[in-house]
Amino acid sequence: MAGDLQGADESGRPSPLFALGGWLVAVLILALLLVAWQIFATRPNMAVVLPRPGDVWTSFADLMDQRVLWQATIATGRSWAAAFAVAAILGIALGLVTGSGRALGALLSPAVLVFGAFPLPALAALFVLWMGLGTAAGAITAGALLALFPIAAMVARSRPSPDAGLRLKGVFHAFEIGVVLALFGVVFTEMLASRGRLGSMVIELQSNFENKRLLALVFYLWLLGLAAALPFAFCRWISGIGR
Repeated sequence: MAGDLQGADESGRPSPLFALGGWLVAVLILALLLVAWQIFATRPNMAVVLPRPGDVWTSFADLMDQRVLWQATIATGRSWAAAFAVAAILGIALGLVTGSGRALGALLSPAVLVFGAFPLPALAALFVLWMGLGTAAGAITAGALLALFPIAAMVARSRPSPDAGLRLKGVFHAFEIGVVLALFGVVFTEMLASRGRLGSMVIELQSNFENKRLLALVFYLWLLGLAAALPFAFCRWISGIGR
């Protein structure tokens, strides 16, 4: 009980009650953001630029009935899954090598930092040109690269130790972040040159000034990322219980 009140157990790890408090804080912040959104949206001359939350929700419900959305989701989802799989495999391998010893870590960590700092927009544009307009290869490559280095860095920090649970927890945490970054890289690249995908839908709605549907699509993309990250977050939480 004392550990719950202090936010950690005897081993120093956050207690389940403390983790639940974090979720409640996140929900409270979202509620406050919705209230602020509603207040700003009701100001004069703001309806066109910033639709009200209720109007966006109506557009979201309408968007869910559109067959083109599900077709685009399947197309983007395939590239997203491929990008994340590539980033996960290479990220684990690179992270284990980097974290296997201080000498290797000192040698490879600067390289990971340098290559991870490349601007995604420029790289994505190059991948689209090199691999063909409208193909999935550029989106997969950009998504994989964006997720690769954070995964590798987190796996390296979770290098082998007597506590196997902490290693597994670090890998789940790396996947939790990497799967969202892979989605971002794929969708961003699709915005440059593609058709029938979620990224191209963003550009189409923006070009037509359909702000309500655009915000609804952004909300949908957020839900996709959240739905993909939550299983890894749950596994990360489970792997730390009782250890």
